[in-house]
Amino acid sequence: MPAVKDKAKAEGDATTEAPAKKKLDVKSPKFLVILVVLIAGGYFGYSKFAAPAAPTKPAAPKAGEVVKMDKQIVNLADGHLLQIEADIQLAEGKTLPTTSEKLPQTSQAEETVINTYSNATLANLAKAGTREALKQQLVTALQKDYGKDVIFGVFISVFTTQ
Repeated sequence: MPAVKDKAKAEGDATTEAPAKKKLDVKSPKFLVILVVLIAGGYFGYSKFAAPAAPTKPAAPKAGEVVKMDKQIVNLADGHLLQIEADIQLAEGKTLPTTSEKLPQTSQAEETVINTYSNATLANLAKAGTREALKQQLVTALQKDYGKDVIFGVFISVFTTQ
């Protein structure tokens, strides 16, 4: 009988000695390290492959050719005169329409200069702030006439009042 007892004991041990399932210990350092690695990998994968690309700003226009205009005499609102020469700074790679002689067509720009400055008075033009405001108004009007992507700026090379 001892053989039977040993056999039963051996069978009983086989059933009781089966590896017991371990519970997942969420407080263990090993679990926390694995969790951090998985989260970091998921974030990296999402930001690198699945996230939409950030929109890029179009490059700011660069200064190009300067088109010189003829001097103009403008009647101011108070009866005084303004002699002005405004030169147009084009954006890089842009041109103005040309005449049959292949010269830049500036008649529309010259009319815009007259329209911009003819409403000013001598007293207003004596103020630096007014001159800068009128110059910016001229740039905006020229950009409206020729296109915002064509006109980069304006240089006032002659400005004489009488």
